[in-house]
Amino acid sequence: GAVAGLKLVRFYRDLRFDTAEDERIVVETDDGWQLTLYRYAARGRAKPYPVVAGHGFAGSHLIWDLTAQTSLARFLADAGFDFYAVDLRGRGDSRPVGGSVADAQWSFDDIVHHDLPTAVAAACARSGSDEAFWVGLEMSGQALYAAAISGTTDRLRGGITCGSPALTPPSAKVPGVTAPPRSRRDGRIPFRAGSRAAGPL
Repeated sequence: GAVAGLKLVRFYRDLRFDTAEDERIVVETDDGWQLTLYRYAARGRAKPYPVVAGHGFAGSHLIWDLTAQTSLARFLADAGFDFYAVDLRGRGDSRPVGGSVADAQWSFDDIVHHDLPTAVAAACARSGSDEAFWVGLEMSGQALYAAAISGTTDRLRGGITCGSPALTPPSAKVPGVTAPPRSRRDGRIPFRAGSRAAGPL
């Protein structure tokens, strides 16, 4: 146990991300959050529609540009797409307009109704396009499903999901989805330690 713990600490200390975004764009949602988008400008002949990419529950924009050899962001920019990786609320530099507060709360619905439409609109405005594609990893893919069903944005041309189940059977016993969460504090589910550990991975 102790040896594994030391190896994990060493792994995190040595972890380096070599991101290559061309610019960072900060936009405000209609409910008072600042979201940060990381733009990778299209190379060569630009495609007509940008791509906006959202991360999973415990992730951040880094998942799309880990290294030069493992970067969907750079690959799609080289293929002619304006690519925008977004940090959804509570991740990276995305926080309430007044600054981070310890008791800030949000839900999946806030991502569907505020974050996704704001990120898509910002990408369309910066790229000069009427519509954009959405690539959603895990939770962000489920946000795409919900946005399509509820009609929270009319700027989506299409989308792709990665690891985003469309149906979770009750037998799956997913805490907080098909089973009650294991721990709550004043109606909230604390996830600080899990996010810090899982986010970089």
